[in-house]
Amino acid sequence: YSIAKYSAYNYLKYFNTNFKMFCCSAFFFNHESKLRDQRFITRKIINKLKFPNKYRLLALNNIEDLVDWGHAHDYMKAAYKIIKQRMPSHEIIATGKNYKLKYFIELSCKYLDIKYKWLIKNKQIYLKDIKNKRILLKSEIKKNNKKIKIKIKKTKNKLNWEPYYKFNDIVKEMCFN
Repeated sequence: YSIAKYSAYNYLKYFNTNFKMFCCSAFFFNHESKLRDQRFITRKIINKLKFPNKYRLLALNNIEDLVDWGHAHDYMKAAYKIIKQRMPSHEIIATGKNYKLKYFIELSCKYLDIKYKWLIKNKQIYLKDIKNKRILLKSEIKKNNKKIKIKIKKTKNKLNWEPYYKFNDIVKEMCFN
């Protein structure tokens, strides 16, 4: 996936330089909305929390992973601004803020009014619904020391763009749609 993105970026730069074509590109970090497809982890988590009997135990790789999440609406505004510039450019679109997947889960539980607790057993961490006495999610216990800081100041200034949606708003919207 990343090789395809990088190749496309290089092709566009090649056409910009050699053929003077107006070609723009952007690397969009994780972007969510209420329209998020079922195949993506955020939707799987919320569906499991909302409908615990419908889905089997959800196994996650690492809930300590840090992710830069933004809203798809914000990112499409940035995309529009990119193509409306006088000169073609290649941008990085992100919020510049990282959140753990674990925090996404905890916030989802809060909005869905699920009382939970984390249990640790045999190098696994489990999310237990206290009211229904049911294990909903499990993950391996891994420490993630890699903090990825995405610098978006240049893009913000160049496009006069700022993400509107806050992380909590994104999670809340996904929980209630």
